[in-house]
Amino acid sequence: MSLKFTISQRRILFGICWIILSIASIVPYYEQLNRICLYVLLPLAFLLSFIQSPRLKFNKYFFGLILLYTWISFTALFAYDTEVAIKELHKILGCIMITYIISNWAQHSKAIPWLYGVYVLLFLGAIYYAVTSILMGDFSVIGVERVNDETLNTNTIAYYTFYLTFLTYMLGEIIVHPLWHRIFRIGFWFTFPVIFIIAIATASMQVGALILPFAGLLLLARYWGTKENHKNWQRAIFVVLIIAVIAYILPFIVQSVSETQLGDRIDSGGSSEERMTLLQESISIGLSHLLVGVGPGNFRLFSTPQLFSHNTYTELFANTGLLGMLLFIWLQITFCWTQWRRWKAYRDPMYGLFLIFGLYFALYQFIYVFYADLWLMGFWILVTNHSSTYYIQKTR
Repeated sequence: MSLKFTISQRRILFGICWIILSIASIVPYYEQLNRICLYVLLPLAFLLSFIQSPRLKFNKYFFGLILLYTWISFTALFAYDTEVAIKELHKILGCIMITYIISNWAQHSKAIPWLYGVYVLLFLGAIYYAVTSILMGDFSVIGVERVNDETLNTNTIAYYTFYLTFLTYMLGEIIVHPLWHRIFRIGFWFTFPVIFIIAIATASMQVGALILPFAGLLLLARYWGTKENHKNWQRAIFVVLIIAVIAYILPFIVQSVSETQLGDRIDSGGSSEERMTLLQESISIGLSHLLVGVGPGNFRLFSTPQLFSHNTYTELFANTGLLGMLLFIWLQITFCWTQWRRWKAYRDPMYGLFLIFGLYFALYQFIYVFYADLWLMGFWILVTNHSSTYYIQKTR
């Protein structure tokens, strides 16, 4: 039975939880501060969220995720290396806490922009750490060396950039305040140079191959065939201008990229050979341990490069068996199918945006492992719950 809180009291509770999430988003790279957040502050935010509303309404995505995490925990009983499995379960516990906190507060539409704002801080925190602790303030090495260390992986920066692109666009859609609405609408255009800089700094091929088209697709969704009141001739001029700008700057981009480590990785195929080995080995391990896998986090012990598979689907297959993989696939299909049906029924552009995100998120699972990262799964649960909250509001 939940306690009865006034609107002011709920705002205070949310304010405390938001501050905790904000602090947690900028300290993952500093061991002592991160431990305080993980073992003290996040449990506190979890408790406060539970007190204000223990019952999560219309959260089928959260409960589906909990079902997956329950199965992962069960497979730990059969793990090849129990110590490795326990470390993985610690990560899973963090995922459960943060997804519960976000799911709880995302039931309130006014909290959603603030929750997206936490991920702005997450991105800025990663960039600050990269500049001060990896680059050491020396920007001349950008493009020569990958911005990467044991604490902050280049892939992580790329996924945060993917999230930043979507949330910048989304905040430009849902914020009502005229000033902030305009800031995020204009700010979305700046994600394009940010994507380019991140691609060069991280020498990450996925940034240009996936995030740049993703940003372009969102741009097309905003100015073509949406609720925006643009005439056909205005749209035609817009498309011609975009094509002209791309044609003009493309030679400079190609020249710039060719002189960097990103260009070298493109020419050599990057780490595609290693990833193909990991893919084949993870499928082989999964087929050999079909029921419960080799245990959470244990696949890397069986892989030739001693790495995880860089693929959520096959990682779950190898670590937790067929059921774990199918549960995650079911979550992705359910979300995308729901948004598709709603878009067909209501022709509301917001459902199209959720669908675009869902498809890209599902695609991203082929090149990295998301399910045990609290921030990566936290954003997915934020978008899925935003879609549910939006639907409830529109159909009341």
